[in-house]
Amino acid sequence: MKTSIKILTAMSVLALATAAQANTAGGVTVNETDGLGTSWLGTPTFTTFPNPTPLANVGGGGNAFSAEGNFNQTAGVVTLNEPYGLGGLAQTFSLTSGGTLTDLQFGFSGGATTLGLFIFDLGPASGYTVATSSTFTPSYNGGAANLLPSGLQFTYNGGAAGTLNIADANFTGTGINLLAGEEYAVALEPTANPTMQWSRSGAVVSPPDQVYRYNQFGGTIGQYGALNGAIRVASLAVTVTPEPATMALMGAGIALTGLLIRRRKA
Repeated sequence: MKTSIKILTAMSVLALATAAQANTAGGVTVNETDGLGTSWLGTPTFTTFPNPTPLANVGGGGNAFSAEGNFNQTAGVVTLNEPYGLGGLAQTFSLTSGGTLTDLQFGFSGGATTLGLFIFDLGPASGYTVATSSTFTPSYNGGAANLLPSGLQFTYNGGAAGTLNIADANFTGTGINLLAGEEYAVALEPTANPTMQWSRSGAVVSPPDQVYRYNQFGGTIGQYGALNGAIRVASLAVTVTPEPATMALMGAGIALTGLLIRRRKA
């Protein structure tokens, strides 16, 4: 009976999933699939929340999720070199163990939207401060380096209408290595007027990272600033595979442990 339920659940997820959309730039390919339910796929290395499913009381204090669709693309807002001229949203993260990027997962809702994808390197996480006034400057305005090739995009196809849907961006091709203890920002910048939303916390929470909006603070054009001048967190999961050196070290450790056990038995 349990096996049948698992099979039916897997079939339901597959039935909701939209065929993967592939985009390649600079030798890196992103295969995007959406409509995957409301729980993270697999075992991510990093998540901003355990799952996007608890839509109320996130972190306590009545912090409900909100659907954020304002990328600051309002007519007349100067975007200063922003590639698509329609603003963006970004969520920061850092890893306790580094590796090669394989997946970025997001909690989305709304209609189909094509998004430019960026990962900006903000430097050591030890120098990063979560604050309502936090800002960073993207590389196209002379700031933090973008680790992804220029022009890399993916399309969110809308998933199941009117509901929260996990979208998975799976990376293949040239390895993108993310370091432990480094602060990164995943940025999504629409290539046309967006009709989708990125699920985020709706009240102040205090995790180690936060979500930003492009040109949030009008006094300094070209920056990303803390969303709404507050501390918010967008739904994001990051998966990396361990670096070869790390895998070799783990293998050596396992072998040494086995050797010690055998010696003790002898």
